[in-house]
Amino acid sequence: MRSSGVEANAIGTCLCVFSVHRMVSSSHEALHRIFQEDTGAIVRALRKLLGVPFPDTSKTFVVSPDLTEIAPVERRVDTLLQVETEKHGTYLFAIESQSRRDKDKPAAWAYYLSYMYAKFRHQPVLIVLCPDDATARWAARPITLGLPSHPSLTVRPLVLGPGNTPLITERRKRYGMSRSLSFRRLHTVGA
Repeated sequence: MRSSGVEANAIGTCLCVFSVHRMVSSSHEALHRIFQEDTGAIVRALRKLLGVPFPDTSKTFVVSPDLTEIAPVERRVDTLLQVETEKHGTYLFAIESQSRRDKDKPAAWAYYLSYMYAKFRHQPVLIVLCPDDATARWAARPITLGLPSHPSLTVRPLVLGPGNTPLITERRKRYGMSRSLSFRRLHTVGA
């Protein structure tokens, strides 16, 4: 078991070293291995050094750190648009059509955004299109990953649905839209 002074020094050093070095080194390995040797140290560090309230634990153990996917997994957004601005950089709009609640979508959306940022280094924006109010309310809820008091990642989808877009009641020839394109109702922005 490590003393809190050693934990504070190791954690402070770990944060500094990690931000400076990108390649794995023996000092990099030594710093995070503290938590492999004393798995309870991370919860103590969160509480004592960072002031993060963390619930009492019943078990803490080391899990394989390999996050490589063994089999290829298809991950595809419905539409991906790159939007370049003159003064504010480039954005990637991930546009998803969501016709019903899907318990797997929040995790997929978080993955899409993180992956797009890691791959392209442009700001990703999630836009969800919903044909009904209930699905739109569900999709608009923030997706929070991490500690309740200090989330590591929060995804806040922008949602277009019946509550915030006008209903198209006639065919719009200039946009090439027809009734056959709708789920039950076709929505548009600015038409």
